Amino acid sequence: MGYSTEIKFEPKRGYSYARNSPTKKKKSIDIDSDISNVYSIAEQIKKTRMMSQMDNVALIKEFKDEYISGKTNIYMTNFNEMINSIIEKNNIDNIDIIYCWRVDRFGRNQTEMLNTIKKLIDKNIFVKFVDGGFSTNSTMGRMLMGILSSFSEWQREEIVINTTIGREKEYLLHPEKFGRPKVKIDWEIVKKQLRLKDEKTGKYGKSWSEIAKEIGISTSTLIRRYRKEVGEIQMRRI
Repeated sequence: MGYSTEIKFEPKRGYSYARNSPTKKKKSIDIDSDISNVYSIAEQIKKTRMMSQMDNVALIKEFKDEYISGKTNIYMTNFNEMINSIIEKNNIDNIDIIYCWRVDRFGRNQTEMLNTIKKLIDKNIFVKFVDGGFSTNSTMGRMLMGILSSFSEWQREEIVINTTIGREKEYLLHPEKFGRPKVKIDWEIVKKQLRLKDEKTGKYGKSWSEIAKEIGISTSTLIRRYRKEVGEIQMRRI
């Protein structure tokens, strides 16, 4: 595997980052072999050191995250620390570049990776991926980031479409699951309130609209639910 040295600036200081994946089992292989792209953290670090030496860049810190089953809450904390030291702490180590083994190691997903790289570029800090030897500051790197960004937009749109279709299918099958939960109504109390009548004036005490307001629903909803859940009634003033 050949390495491209296309970097349009002369970085002097850098970080390196390595992590394993929760979905991949560790695989020990010869680091000079191309039979697999699955590398342990130690082997990833070894590769990033080799690349930084070729670029004559001093590695200031090496960050690594190892997935431990059952401890997802602490996974990739060192990645976040590395990015925060640049973004939130204004690049406290004055680095120019970050070395990482492969694109899919630099973030939990494609969207996160692209957003992080954009923030780094805004700070004039670039990422170089050892597997392929391209930098986000190179022509090839910018082209790849553009392609990945397009795919990311496509994936987001596809997720929205699939979610919408899924919701529509579920609504057709189980419409009762959608909308706000029904307000519980004690119909005996409602009937009693409707029957209340002033003996002297002959006027009813409460109207449908007054009862609906007390319950917190519209008058039309109250009447509709009464007919559905209790039965037809002799209508009077609303």
